[in-house]
Amino acid sequence: MPAVFGFFRLIGANWKMLVGVALIAVLGFTAMRLQTVNARLETAQSKVATLEKTNAENALEIAEFKRIQKNTEAAIRAEQDRRNDVQNQLTNLRSRIDDAPHDGCVGPAVHAVIDGLRVQSADHKD
Repeated sequence: MPAVFGFFRLIGANWKMLVGVALIAVLGFTAMRLQTVNARLETAQSKVATLEKTNAENALEIAEFKRIQKNTEAAIRAEQDRRNDVQNQLTNLRSRIDDAPHDGCVGPAVHAVIDGLRVQSADHKD
């Protein structure tokens, strides 16, 4: 038991030094944790900068794809309109052929259709 009391006497006489050592240990541990947190923060900031750059690049690509899509849709509509015009012209020619007399001379009707095709081919852009 006297050894235990000796230990307490040693602590009692040097408590200020023990508190100082404990405080230095806590400060050292806190400094190491702070360095770790700073390193993690720098890594996170680097990742954020990379992600922001990638996001900006993706936004530009998306804008380009939307522009291409808009141009493609306009081209598709123009082609559909052209095909509808061709279909209407064919329907008109067929109706003119169907309107030719069934019991008489069809020459004038055929010549009119052929003349109409000549006029259309002269007007055609291709």
